[in-house]
Amino acid sequence: AECAAALARIGRQAAAQALVAAAADPDSRVRTRVHEALGELPGVWSAEALHAGLGDRSDYAAAAAAAALGRTRVPEAFDALVGALERDSHRDVVRREVMVGLQSLGDPRGAAVARPYTDYAWGKGIQHRLRHAALDALVALAPHAEETRATVVALLSDPYFRMRIWAADHAAELGLTEAVPVLSGAVEQATGPGVRAAFERALARLR
Repeated sequence: AECAAALARIGRQAAAQALVAAAADPDSRVRTRVHEALGELPGVWSAEALHAGLGDRSDYAAAAAAAALGRTRVPEAFDALVGALERDSHRDVVRREVMVGLQSLGDPRGAAVARPYTDYAWGKGIQHRLRHAALDALVALAPHAEETRATVVALLSDPYFRMRIWAADHAAELGLTEAVPVLSGAVEQATGPGVRAAFERALARLR
């Protein structure tokens, strides 16, 4: 695994060829690290292997391929990442890393893809890491869109306390003055570790 990272830093076509060959290693831990390393190389050398890696039998190797494919920023990555959302996986790790890949890719179409995954109902309310990644992608890809602003404000009332914290941070980052009434109305009764402090920080930045 350490060799995979070292080869990626070399940044030469020979290193890419070695990594592509290693992507067939029988050990899923090696394949995971290889996919991570391939994401640091030019897409012309790595994208095909990463696209194939989306179908890896290991959820975590496939997830690593998704995040890395976004970093290559090749045009065909968008459709490949959207297709990978069909896959169910352990702790929804593949969908979560697809969100990371979409954010890295920087295609604004990814905002509409990410938005539904911010909803508490996704995964029956337990896939919070996926939801966090989706929120980060949404804000990064469409920070000024009306739908993004509305989503962030709505998440200030989310059932999960950490999502309320993340939403407050994004509201402050985006300068969402429309969030002030929600934050002001909830700050005194805020429950969950760190929620009140996050709301107070956001209010201090927005007022």
